[in-house]
Amino acid sequence: MARVITKLTLDEMLAEIKRRRKTIAKLNRKRDALLKKLAAVDAEIKANGGAAVGGATKAPRAGAKRPRNEMSLVDAMASVMSKEQPMSASDIEKAVLKKGYQSGSSNFKTIIFQALGKDKRFKKAARGQYVLK
Repeated sequence: MARVITKLTLDEMLAEIKRRRKTIAKLNRKRDALLKKLAAVDAEIKANGGAAVGGATKAPRAGAKRPRNEMSLVDAMASVMSKEQPMSASDIEKAVLKKGYQSGSSNFKTIIFQALGKDKRFKKAARGQYVLK
């Protein structure tokens, strides 16, 4: 547990820094040993015809597959929007999904807002309303 160092003398602070550096070095050695073990397990998985999943990162969700679309989101958005008729992000979302665009995002409307802000093909007509340029 970390000690509060605000009320320590300079010598005590230096001693605490030294102690923490030793602890960090010890933890780094332990981490390196664990990474070597993980590499050995990954090699064993590969030798048995499998593929190591994730390494030190998070494992993918079971059964989750990223949807592949014929066109990019901004292209799909541009195809459902017009220069004359303003649309809200919700309307754009419904139209793009109806057109067949697939998204695995739990907050797809936020992705649409980001695309509206980044792409030069779109402009804001009014508050929450967008059109093609």
